[in-house]
Amino acid sequence: MGGPPETAAITFSRGSLVRFIVRTRSLLETRLSKDIYHMPALDMLLEFYARATRSPMSITDLCLATRASQRTAVRHIERLEKEGMLIRRGDSRDRRRVMLELTPLAVTTLDQFFDDVLASLVHAPP
Repeated sequence: MGGPPETAAITFSRGSLVRFIVRTRSLLETRLSKDIYHMPALDMLLEFYARATRSPMSITDLCLATRASQRTAVRHIERLEKEGMLIRRGDSRDRRRVMLELTPLAVTTLDQFFDDVLASLVHAPP
């Protein structure tokens, strides 16, 4: 059995850190059962935040991106709405569809979180 790969100096921006975390979560899900490592609300926030445009997303697209069932997604979307992290809007092109987007509070909260993570990486002992 080999040891862990050699470590290398890595420079992260906020965007690359988010993409790294999303990828790491995906890798963890291949190693651990979904029951152990499934956090739909966090996955939803990360999915929105990782999108460069932070454009609105339909519930269906969010379900596909986070691998959450419609029922699970709706429950977590409602919780994220109550927390002030997501808002629902009607789709101007299709009145049957509901679009979701991050609130300014969510963006600010996630910006601060990822800045804190970046700072802790910079100051972490070797």
